[in-house]
Amino acid sequence: MKKQPEKKALVTTENANPISAVFETTALLEEIRSLIESARRRAATAINTEMVMLYWHIGE
Repeated sequence: MKKQPEKKALVTTENANPISAVFETTALLEEIRSLIESARRRAATAINTEMVMLYWHIGE
């Protein structure tokens, strides 16, 4: 019979470093937070532009 190759786990609890996992999670959350803030700023700018255009047309 042929010997089957061993299957290795991608991440084992023996090799997992909980501190690095926390840092990775924190970095991910910071990136998501930054993306949300950036999208909010772009939305606010777009809304302000539209409001100025609206008031401009009303004042004509």
